[in-house]
Amino acid sequence: MQPVAGLTLLKFVPIKRKKMKRIALFVLALIALVTADDIQDIADKMETKVEVVQTCLDEAELKIEDITSSLKKFKDLKAEELTEEDKQAAANYMTFLACMLQKTGMMDENSKFKVDELVEQIVKDGELKPIDKKVLTECITSMNEDNEMTKEDRVFGMTICVISSQKEDRR
Repeated sequence: MQPVAGLTLLKFVPIKRKKMKRIALFVLALIALVTADDIQDIADKMETKVEVVQTCLDEAELKIEDITSSLKKFKDLKAEELTEEDKQAAANYMTFLACMLQKTGMMDENSKFKVDELVEQIVKDGELKPIDKKVLTECITSMNEDNEMTKEDRVFGMTICVISSQKEDRR
């Protein structure tokens, strides 16, 4: 399996084969930031202040343009097409998201998710497919149980949880 940002998807949760085809899904499922195209949008979607977003961008050594261009780039990218630069961009993005989750109170000082708050935030995000709340809760809880994970690993795992808990279209 292709490692992503120093991680292997097998470490986290079983994902249907078609969902593994596009690693971009993990980027697109990053809660509220998918359509944000400036710092104010991100702050609004994360229900925080612009200063908090800027602090997290600085911590991750990112600019707002890096986020928007990465999201566009990852949208159609397959796992086998990822370059080392792409993997580093994903790692920086996970650092940014971990910071945002901590600053908005969805991750505690021990880098553990506040499961109920995080699940509610994800479920109420109107830009995602409908979420199976039970599956999401169990998956995010399992991220907290692994004490070997860094906060960035945990955030990456959480994004996989979001993907795997989205209900399939039944057309």
